[in-house]
Amino acid sequence: MDNQPAADITILDDELKRLQGMTDLQMAEEEPGTEGDDSVDRRSIYVGNVDYSTKPQDLQEFFKASGQINRITIMVDKWTGRSKGFAYIEFANENAVSNAVMLNESLFKDRIIRVIPKRKNIPGLGRSRGNGYKRPSRGRGFRACLASNHNAYFVVNAHSSDTRAVIMGISGKAKDFIRNPLDCNRLEISLYNRFTGGGTVVVDENSITSSIICPIHLAVNIGPDNISKWAFDTIYKTCGLFNDSFGHMDGDFVVGNGLDIFKVAGNAQALSQKALVHHSVFMWRQSPMINELLLKPSKAPPYRRNRNHDEFLKSINEALVQSLDTTIKFAQELCMRIGHNIPFIKRKVIIDVLENTETECDIREAGFANRIEISRDFISQVISTIPNPTTCKALP
Repeated sequence: MDNQPAADITILDDELKRLQGMTDLQMAEEEPGTEGDDSVDRRSIYVGNVDYSTKPQDLQEFFKASGQINRITIMVDKWTGRSKGFAYIEFANENAVSNAVMLNESLFKDRIIRVIPKRKNIPGLGRSRGNGYKRPSRGRGFRACLASNHNAYFVVNAHSSDTRAVIMGISGKAKDFIRNPLDCNRLEISLYNRFTGGGTVVVDENSITSSIICPIHLAVNIGPDNISKWAFDTIYKTCGLFNDSFGHMDGDFVVGNGLDIFKVAGNAQALSQKALVHHSVFMWRQSPMINELLLKPSKAPPYRRNRNHDEFLKSINEALVQSLDTTIKFAQELCMRIGHNIPFIKRKVIIDVLENTETECDIREAGFANRIEISRDFISQVISTIPNPTTCKALP
């Protein structure tokens, strides 16, 4: 294992939307009590990113125009009784499902909700109950690799122009961060509540997203409050790509010194007993969407000094030892430097994410090839390594 090449994993697709979609489909499997009743499944929808204070009558009022509702189930934690942030709605007839999904990505209680047919109602995505579909194994892929002593992964994505999103913290409300949340619908910009840490970030063709996925035993003295500092000290600062002005402050990656400090990347993280995930969104150039969409936050790190977005943000190019021309070159150089200089990241492979693939892929094959193809099932394996990818709390 130690003789395998040092790693970087590059996903060159619009990973953000894929991850969000797979998360929703996973959650849409979880409602108990309808096994064997296909007619109920065909009349049911899943509603995600639901505000935790939502009551059944709130959803009843919102979806009543779609059709007659038989039942509303808001999923709750069995120990705390707290809402899990998603629900199921069973209608009286199947036509109502088509009406309801038209409300996907609409605003409900200051959140952009996700509305899709219940998973077992989607052709080819049912569980294995004589319908020929085999649920993908979760003993392979990332989960199996993270269980070993050798594998940490680095993922980087230079976004395309059709991947546009505003990402808020898990408890963020659109009205507190977005000038007009309805503009997100009009401009086809996705709005997500994901993770904690960092602030509200804009993801589009002007940004590069990177992720570290690491078994917990490879991160010394790690805790919910120091993941970002650990990632900076252990990986980014030591990889050799960034100059001396590159720093870490109040959870952000910054450039400058004294009073002239500017943000070049926002961070977010999640932690479980077995693994951690750390995400960074680097700004390549200032997106026009930032000033158009985002309010000045009511809470901000002291080094911001109440500056406007265009006065507070800088390109990551200013923190590099050598200027680069494009986001793709930055992504490639970042992968190469981390692969060469960070010894506990063990893989070097470019991954193509396909809609479908004939063979079940095992990420452990990456040690024997410099390019492999994977399906969306692989993305569900990534998500399954973290029990709840929307929290930074230490999980049992």
